[in-house]
Amino acid sequence: MFNLLFGGPWKRLVNADSEYQAAKAEFLNAEPVETLRRQFRSASDLHAALRFLDATAWSHPSVAKELIPEVFYWACMQARYSGLARRILVTLRPRDRDAALEPLIAAELNNLTADRWDQIRGLVWLLEDLGRDDVLAELKTRLLASADEELLDIAEDIDDPPETV
Repeated sequence: MFNLLFGGPWKRLVNADSEYQAAKAEFLNAEPVETLRRQFRSASDLHAALRFLDATAWSHPSVAKELIPEVFYWACMQARYSGLARRILVTLRPRDRDAALEPLIAAELNNLTADRWDQIRGLVWLLEDLGRDDVLAELKTRLLASADEELLDIAEDIDDPPETV
């Protein structure tokens, strides 16, 4: 019983957290943006990179802001970590993210092809998470103009934005 209260797994967890916090502070004082950018390019340790940004996006928005294109890419993928990437973008204050997101979103809106249906669905989820009903309405309009069945299916899945009074 003594070992459960004062040692064992809990103590290891507390020690690991302490070590993580120290390593995080050291990393933030080094070259975090370039190091993380390399990780995103190589997809090496992607989960660790996204978890780090998730843990620091609010307290250190400048780091996450520099990596918006890389995070946006993963947020629009239907991949294992796309939900975490979307959460990072949602966590950032609009003033820290929106100017960087607009051209990325515009590029996606201009690249609506059936072979990219998974990225388009990821974009829909991101726009929903960001509360961007205006862009969702534009996306839906563009998808409905398509003759492709897969794109029309995506359009049907987009809820109409709520009416404003």
